[in-house]
Amino acid sequence: MHSWAVERSAALQIPVIALEAYAYAARVAEVENPNCRISWTTLAGIGEVESHHGTYHHASIAPNGDVHPPIRACAWTEVAARCT
Repeated sequence: MHSWAVERSAALQIPVIALEAYAYAARVAEVENPNCRISWTTLAGIGEVESHHGTYHHASIAPNGDVHPPIRACAWTEVAARCT
């Protein structure tokens, strides 16, 4: 999964670790519950809106996936303001 994410990260503007996490989570969901049908692209869309793929307010993603500083919540008013 790592090489897949590395190949796509720059073009998609998604950090490699976040992209790996989206793909892995989608695969686990597919194996555990085949009727779920959530895709990595759906998870990436949520990740973009909710945390800018783990980089909201200059946060960064560690190699183990931890985000520093932690992102607790994004204000929906900020999201709405970008869409108006």
